[in-house]
Amino acid sequence: MKCKYCGGPLSIEDEYCPHCGALNQEARQHIEDMRRYNRAFHRTRSRVMDETGRQSRRHGQILVLVLLVVFNVMLLAGHGAIYDLEYWWSSVQASLHAKEYAEKLFELEAGGNYRELKDYYDNNNLYMADELREFYAVDNGARHYAAVYECIMWLSDPFVEEIYYTEGELVERLAENVVWFYEELSREENGYHPEQFAGSHKEALIDMEAGIRAMLETYCGMTKQDLERLSQISSQELMLLIGRRIGFYD
Repeated sequence: MKCKYCGGPLSIEDEYCPHCGALNQEARQHIEDMRRYNRAFHRTRSRVMDETGRQSRRHGQILVLVLLVVFNVMLLAGHGAIYDLEYWWSSVQASLHAKEYAEKLFELEAGGNYRELKDYYDNNNLYMADELREFYAVDNGARHYAAVYECIMWLSDPFVEEIYYTEGELVERLAENVVWFYEELSREENGYHPEQFAGSHKEALIDMEAGIRAMLETYCGMTKQDLERLSQISSQELMLLIGRRIGFYD
């Protein structure tokens, strides 16, 4: 990017222009967004797990006898039937509270809290509810966005704890999730469930794409020309490109 005051080259991490000393508003906003994003992520995750636990206890008191009878019947039928029972129960729960879940998903989507959205979707098994199918593309996009974010954070901080991947595996995982994100976007061109790519859902996916591109440019040193190729490149090609940009493949 360029300084809007003197036109000198800037990084998103430069809080002040190194040429004229002017404040870089985009850098400051980026830092604040990252801090807010991480705080909100942990708050939402804890709240969702607490609410899910309370909700399960209330419904459990009402339906426990019915479930015990059904469970025993399914137990006699075998493990496959038990899995079907679990799937059915998750589907019922997601459908019963679809309106409440949709409101929360719209709230997370509007706030750009995509990692929280992914966790909320998973913790409540919302993929089971046909009523929430319009969020499917956003959830998939958020899943790949979150993976890109985590890989880049791990690659950027060699001292971070609890990394279960080697540097090469992180580069590979990063490249795969970028390519999978663009594959999700390409579904719109094929007329795949158009409601998933309408209105705020499309805006959220565009915002995620911009975030992925900004992270690759800022932390992986990818050029504008590199970023323009993201929707056409294979995961293997992208893996090699990212590796060269961060100095892993010299």
